[in-house]
Amino acid sequence: MINPNATWLRVAGSRANIMARNPFAWRLFADPDLTAIPIKYAVVEGLATPRNNFTEVNPDEDERGIFAWIRYYGTVEVKDDVAYIQLLEPPQE
Repeated sequence: MINPNATWLRVAGSRANIMARNPFAWRLFADPDLTAIPIKYAVVEGLATPRNNFTEVNPDEDERGIFAWIRYYGTVEVKDDVAYIQLLEPPQE
């Protein structure tokens, strides 16, 4: 999967998968589709700022067991089960 367009991304952990030491414990979601893509880990490059890189938490978990995620703004390429994220500055709102 390659998304050459800058968009909001989420890298989320599943408590059950992490505890079970599942090698695909992480999920990548890209706006606007938000289809879960299982990944082993993410490599993030670029200048991290408070606008393009922050964490969010849902203490109640969702139906997939996702309880926390990191939000990134940038482009992504998934290759060999690894997400390569290039951070960019989001547009002004």
